[in-house]
Parts: sequence; structure tokens; C-alpha cells
Amino acid sequence: MKFVLAENAANRAIDTLQAGDEDVLLAEVLSTKGMVCSKLGRYLEAERIFEWAYGVALRCGDREGAGRVLLTMFEELGPVLSPATRQDVGVRFQQLLAETQQSSIRIRVQRSLEMIRTLNQKSK
Repeated sequence: MKFVLAENAANRAIDTLQAGDEDVLLAEVLSTKGMVCSKLGRYLEAERIFEWAYGVALRCGDREGAGRVLLTMFEELGPVLSPATRQDVGVRFQQLLAETQQSSIRIRVQRSLEMIRTLNQKSK
């Protein structure tokens, strides 16, 4: 029930933010909706929404925010992503790792890259 309420709130926020010029906030709300969809087991929808949030963050120049969205997407969906998608995320993580100075982000990226390697070995 709480995830359904969270999704309704996120949908209202998305509608409002799309009408304005608040792309940084829109990316954050989209990321939240992606998490909610993931928790509800709607993995394909969650992936699509996370990718939308990633694109919005990049479009407004928020590379750190885009990286956080990508990390959240992988942390929520990693095992259910296709091997090709995991590989693509890994490439984008390498770029994020090269650009970020935040130690917490670097640690999360390293952990996620290790998980990608493990998942890809299991899928062979």
C-alpha cells in the first residue's frame, strides 16, 4: 500500500515538474518512481524510468546526479538486467568513476562493478 501511495505522489510530482523547468528535481522524482516500480516488481518499467531520469540529469548538466541515478538503478535492478544492459551500465560506471571525487560514490561504483563481473560470469 505504501508503495502505491508513493507512486501516486511521484506521478503528481512528475506531471508538475515536466510542465516547468526543474530538470534536476524531475530526475530525482523519476529516480524515486523507478525505485517504487522496482519494489512493486515492475522491473522493465523501473528500468525505463531510471534511464529517463539518467537522461534528464545529463541533459541539465548534472553528471553526478546522473551517476547517482545509474547507481540506484543497478542497486535496485542489477540481477534482473540483461547481460547487455549490465555491460552498458558497467561502461557508464567506468566513466563515472573517472569523473567523480565523492568517495561514497566511488565505493558504490566499485561495489557495483564487482557485482557486474560476478553476474556476468554466472550468466556465461
